[in-house]
Amino acid sequence: MIFLPLVKPSSLLQSESLLPRMQTDELYTILNDQFQRELSGYIGEKSMDYYYQLLDLAAFPVLHGLRIKTGRKYFQIDTLVLFPQFILIIETKNLTGVVHYQLETGLMYREKLDGRLERFQDPMMQASVQRHHLHNFLQVHNIAPIPIHTLTVFSNPNVILKHPGHEVIPDLLLAQNLLKRVPELRKQYQNEHFSYGELEQIARMLVAAHEPNEKRLVDKFDIHASQVRKGVWCPRCKRNMMDRIERNWLCGTCGLKDPNAHMTAIHEYCTIFGPEFTNLEMREFLRINSKDVMRRLLVGGPFTKIGKSKGAKYMYESGRK
Repeated sequence: MIFLPLVKPSSLLQSESLLPRMQTDELYTILNDQFQRELSGYIGEKSMDYYYQLLDLAAFPVLHGLRIKTGRKYFQIDTLVLFPQFILIIETKNLTGVVHYQLETGLMYREKLDGRLERFQDPMMQASVQRHHLHNFLQVHNIAPIPIHTLTVFSNPNVILKHPGHEVIPDLLLAQNLLKRVPELRKQYQNEHFSYGELEQIARMLVAAHEPNEKRLVDKFDIHASQVRKGVWCPRCKRNMMDRIERNWLCGTCGLKDPNAHMTAIHEYCTIFGPEFTNLEMREFLRINSKDVMRRLLVGGPFTKIGKSKGAKYMYESGRK
C-alpha cells in the first residue's frame, strides 16, 4: 500500500516554471544545473516503479521521498518499505557511464568523456546514515526494534558498475537485480516483528512526521521579482507573450486566441512566489493594466479571497476547479 506516493519535489516544480522566465544568465546556469540533477533523480526513482510492481511491494506499506526532521536537520529516504520481518531502505542513483566504487574507502567516481573523473558521495554511507536516523526516530517513538536493511540501486540501464577487488557487492546493485536481491532478503529475515496492522500504524506515524521541502527558490537564490519575465506564454507556440485584447489572449506570433491562457501563468506565478497574491501583484505579472479586468479574471477560479478593499489578497488552491 502506497502511504507516500512519488511526487515531483517542490523545487523541481518551481524550476520548471522559473527557468523559462529567468533573465539573468549566471543565475540561469546555476538553476538549470540544479534542475537537471533533480530531474534526473526523479526520473530514476520513477523508473523503479516497474521493478516494484514485479516484486509486488505495494502489498506492504511503501513511502517515497520521506523527509523527517531530526534535531535541526532533516533526513530523507528515496523509498522505504515496511515488511513484517524488516524495514528496507532503497537509495536510488540515476547515473550513466562507467561508475567505479571502492568499498574499503567509499570512493565513488565516474569517468567522463574528456578523461576527467567526477566524484560522488559514498552512496552506501548515505544509506547507512539514513538507517541510523530512522532507527533513532523509531526508538524515540517507542517502536520495538526491527532490522533495517539498506540497498543502493542504480536505476539507469546505461550505467556500468565497477568495484575492484569485489566481484559482487550485494547491496550495491543494478535495478534489475532487485528482482533477485529482495527475495533473498525476505528469506534472510525470518522473525516477524510486526503484524500488517502494526506496520500500517507505523507508516501513518511516519507520514504524520513527513515534512516536504517547500523552500522557495527565489528566497534561496535571492531572486527579485524584477528578474523574472512577466506575461502569459502562448500555449501553442511557446515563443512569445500574448496580448490581452478585449476578452481574449492573442498571440502575435501564431495568431492563437485563448480566453483562459492566463490560468497557466497564474499557476506559474504561484509555483514560483507562493500561493498568495494581491490584485496588483498578479496584474503586473500578467501585464494587465485594469484592476477591474484582473478582478473579473479571478472570479469563479480556484481562488479564495482574504480580506477586503486595498488589503485584500487571493489564495490560489491548485486542487480546486
